[in-house]
Amino acid sequence: MTSDMPLARTRAKLAAFVALAAAGAGAGISWWAVGVLLLTTAAIVVAAGLLGGPRLVRALLCLPSRPQPVRHRTERTKPDARLRSSGRTPAQPR
Repeated sequence: MTSDMPLARTRAKLAAFVALAAAGAGAGISWWAVGVLLLTTAAIVVAAGLLGGPRLVRALLCLPSRPQPVRHRTERTKPDARLRSSGRTPAQPR
């Protein structure tokens, strides 16, 4: 992203406005107050779109993906000297 928009802080503000609108609608405050909160929420998304385009809006609305687990490479060790001298490998029974 090439914008200077702090994404974590903007996500927090967006979530706060959505929570306030939901709490206000549940508490029975006036419809215009809930509307103003929802319009403010929409304005945050529009501002992100104007600033950074669709990529920033997607990044703002979607949580970051989970980090992929790191596959550790196992080192292959040389066979034990006792196995080499007997001519057997660990997989072969006696």
